[in-house]
Amino acid sequence: MQSADRIRGLRIGLFVSEWGGRFGGNISVGILADILSKAGASVTVLTQAKYTPAEDAEGGIEVLNLENSSRGKGFVQLWRRTLKLLASQDFLIVVGERPRLVFLLAQLWRPLVFVRLDTILTCPAGTRFLPNSSTICHRRVGLSCLAVNRKQGCLRDSSEYRQVLKVMNRRLDMALIRCFKNFAANSSACLKRHCRGGEVFYPPCPNPQLRYRLPPSRDIIFVGRVSASKGVLDAIRIFKRSKAAQVLHIVGDGPELATAERFAASQGVLDRVVFHGWISVQDRDKLLDKCAATLMCSKWDEAFGRIGPESFALGTPVVAYDVGGVSEWCRSPAGTLVSCGDIEGAAQAVDRLLLNEAEWSAASEASYKTSERFSKRIYGERWLKYIEKILNK
Repeated sequence: MQSADRIRGLRIGLFVSEWGGRFGGNISVGILADILSKAGASVTVLTQAKYTPAEDAEGGIEVLNLENSSRGKGFVQLWRRTLKLLASQDFLIVVGERPRLVFLLAQLWRPLVFVRLDTILTCPAGTRFLPNSSTICHRRVGLSCLAVNRKQGCLRDSSEYRQVLKVMNRRLDMALIRCFKNFAANSSACLKRHCRGGEVFYPPCPNPQLRYRLPPSRDIIFVGRVSASKGVLDAIRIFKRSKAAQVLHIVGDGPELATAERFAASQGVLDRVVFHGWISVQDRDKLLDKCAATLMCSKWDEAFGRIGPESFALGTPVVAYDVGGVSEWCRSPAGTLVSCGDIEGAAQAVDRLLLNEAEWSAASEASYKTSERFSKRIYGERWLKYIEKILNK
């Protein structure tokens, strides 16, 4: 990877929120820090998430980990270090944070990129998921959300005062986001949800592990938070409807785990559904490699859906609901898109893969090639060019 000349010696501050998926989220931020370090920049990371720099990082990475900084001394410590970092850096990248006033002011005297990896700030409930109808909400945040809540219960047990407060906070977030000069997201769908233009950086995934092989089994897998919005019950429904799938592996944990177990029992498939809980990335990849297909049944606005390209890197095809940014990587023949909630269509897609060896092999080979679009090299090169472009303005 060619490092940009203007980046060498640059002091870059990375602000990273505590938000991040079990296998995604801040993982891409850690990769970005390593890329900038290898390009010769001096990187300082201010984070409430666990982050350990790579051993081969060249420019040096300083990590300032903060704990429990939402109130009291932790809050004071966060702001003190934030102001200190703002004053000492040449370039700032803010990932996953709310659009705080301090960041808006900072861009007046320092180049700053504000990055969102999800659509949480576009919805007062944070999920864009309508519990009662089990569908995605496409409404823009506003007072009409209160009427939707009365029918759907998406704001749960919040008092009317807190419901209004949540809506107004999200309206403020959206207004402030439009004030950033440089905005980036992990998909075009994420940009669209935030109602503005910007740069797209698809999250980097592991290098393809080329193993052109026959279908390893008739097992299928679901990876993610075990919740209604992630569609875990739909994964069980698809598995039951499938004529070919033998075992469903569910990797993850969450508030609906007990419900999912009871539902599997009620459907008569509990003996063929394996609940693994959260496991290491290495063990997860072994399961992905073993399974013939990955199910993505999200019923909320997935900004990207990182597990899809990670499955592709192992040669495992994906059957997914067409939500959020999933369509930006899930394309035939590597992936099959079906409408959100289309149980029958998803089950038929699984059966086509499992019952047709030639079709599965073509999908697996295409999966490897598709995953190359999301390499660390491409991710790094695009970031370096983007930073240099901003510096040249």
